[in-house]
Formats: sequence, structure tokens, C-alpha cells
Amino acid sequence: MTFQSILNKSSSNTGLIISEAGTFSLDINTVEQHTSKLRVTENPIENGANIADHAVLDPKEVTVNGLVVGYEVNTPSIDSILGYDYPEYPLPMEVRVITEQAEKKLRQYYESRNQTIEKTVNNVIADFLPDFQTPFLNNLSSDRISDAYEKLLAIQRSGEPVTLQTNSRQYKNMVITSVGLTQKQNTVGEFIITFREIFIVETQIANGFKMQKPKVRNLGRTQPQEITGEAKRAVLDRLRSII
Repeated sequence: MTFQSILNKSSSNTGLIISEAGTFSLDINTVEQHTSKLRVTENPIENGANIADHAVLDPKEVTVNGLVVGYEVNTPSIDSILGYDYPEYPLPMEVRVITEQAEKKLRQYYESRNQTIEKTVNNVIADFLPDFQTPFLNNLSSDRISDAYEKLLAIQRSGEPVTLQTNSRQYKNMVITSVGLTQKQNTVGEFIITFREIFIVETQIANGFKMQKPKVRNLGRTQPQEITGEAKRAVLDRLRSII
């Protein structure tokens, strides 16, 4: 059973992937696989079964399968023009506010602009390392499938923790570990995205104990005093006992 993705284009805080750069969503999510594991640590003993002494909750993993079509899914209908609810009566032709030639010119301009910005912003040191830069999620290609794939790769390469919104629950501090695309036809692309939770900790510096230094007293010039009498006998007796 498939269900529509919850992306609301009029809102900035809803989508399959929510990040500081914006939101991203597939056209249709077909499968969502959630995995949560509790790992029990065991120690072997000389005789008998292993002893379980601790339990650790592993990072959660979510795999999302979905589809992206190569054409715009929002087709104008009569209700959008007349103000009536007639979803079963679509327009016989697509209504366009600009000509195809003007649209092609705009696409060429934005594609060249985005490529220039990408070259300026993303100075990659090594191809196998994340760049830890905010992904550029504007339209990267005129093809919707290629554009979706490039956006996913940009989010993955940034290494930025994102918020994942699924039908079951919302996950925070997730990173994309795997992006797969299968395209059998030019009109449909099948995506497989794997997310993994990361644990973010905050470090704090605590001040240690401060030992108080003894106060220095100025006694001035002192002369050594000669030990006489009972004190001298006590010192001699102590030396004899040691010898």
C-alpha cells in the first residue's frame, strides 16, 4: 500500500527530510522500514553460560523506499480556476502562464547559476570525505528525478544531521548513509534511502579543586639557636637508639 508523502510545499517545517537548508520529500513513499535494537553485552566464564552485564541501545536505522516521477504532479484542474471542487474533471490541456521557450531560457539560466554557486561554495578537499557544508537544495536540474538524486547526494555529502519525518514517528539527528536510485523508465525513479541515528553529546569543563597555598610570613633575619640542657640530651638519646 502506497501513501502520499507529507511534504507541504506551503510550509517550511514539514517534509520527509527537514534540514537547515530546507525540506525534501519524495512524490510517493512505498515502504518504510524502522529498526531499533537493544544490544546485550555478555562476558564468557570458565564454566556455564555467558553472563550478561549490560544493555546498550544501538542507533536507530530507517530505510525509506519511494518514487519520484519525471513530470510535475500538480496538474491544474477546473476547481483551481472556477473555485469549485471538481477533482474528477481535469482540464483537457495544461494551462501555462509562460511559453515553453521562456521556461527553457529560465531553466538554462538557473542551471548555470547553480553550477557557478556550487563551484564557488563547495571546495572539495577529498572526494571521499564529507564537506560539512550546508547543502544547496535549490533546483539543481530541470529533470525532477535527477534533481531529487542530486539533492539527496548533497545532503549525504554535507554530513549534516537532519530530521526525518515518517508516517510512524519523527526522528532527529539522522544522517543519510545510503542513497540508491533505480530507473527503469525515463518517467519514474525508484529511490532507496537509508538513515542512521547519531548520538550528539555536549562536553562541559568543570573547575578542579584549588589548593590554598600557605601564607608566607616574613620573619626577618633569624639566628640559629644552640640546643642545650634537656633538649640536647633528648637529641643524643634519639641518635643512640638509631645507631
